Amino acid sequence: LLDLAAGVTLQAGALHRLTTMISNSKARTPPQPWVLQSFSSGAASADSALDEASVLGYEVVEAMTLWSVSLAVEEQSQRRGLQPVRLRLAAVTPEALKPGDVLRV
Repeated sequence: LLDLAAGVTLQAGALHRLTTMISNSKARTPPQPWVLQSFSSGAASADSALDEASVLGYEVVEAMTLWSVSLAVEEQSQRRGLQPVRLRLAAVTPEALKPGDVLRV
């Protein structure tokens, strides 16, 4: 539950941004919905409910055992200004990748 500090209000009809840090489960879990609700008072009850939004979360999978980024050509200088630099990404996954799997970087 997030309570606003005394005297802090949110303007109706305006866009607001909520930034939060979370910790994923240490175990593999299926996607779970994320629900954000707002209330007119500190009592999170049906009587004070204002808005509710829900977004389907992502599946939590086991972490990669290795993840590294290096220059693809070792002799290449890291200071190249606006010139393209080729990178090598290395990753070891806990399970074999299958056709259609996607790694988002």
